[in-house]
Amino acid sequence: MKTTMITSIIAAALAAPLASAWTINACGHTFSGQGSSTCTTVSCDQGENVDFNDGNPEGPIEFNLYADAQCVDEITHFASDKFGYTLPENLRSFLVLT
Repeated sequence: MKTTMITSIIAAALAAPLASAWTINACGHTFSGQGSSTCTTVSCDQGENVDFNDGNPEGPIEFNLYADAQCVDEITHFASDKFGYTLPENLRSFLVLT
């Protein structure tokens, strides 16, 4: 079993705080919120998916995925920007391989 970290989804400098809604589905768990979140630990088996939905952001959002409990060993990082760039659908789902 691999422990995967889902960490800070940072919605910085948003004009409307409620516009930064996000949802993560990870290995049987769902995490939802608005604005920033702390690093959250979930255990994933090989072959399970981690899905990120940025909802309807009105500002920049970052999504970081870590392989360790200290949120140091970063697996991936994707971000939107203040100009309206959003994460492509194919970058919103991650398959746990190890």
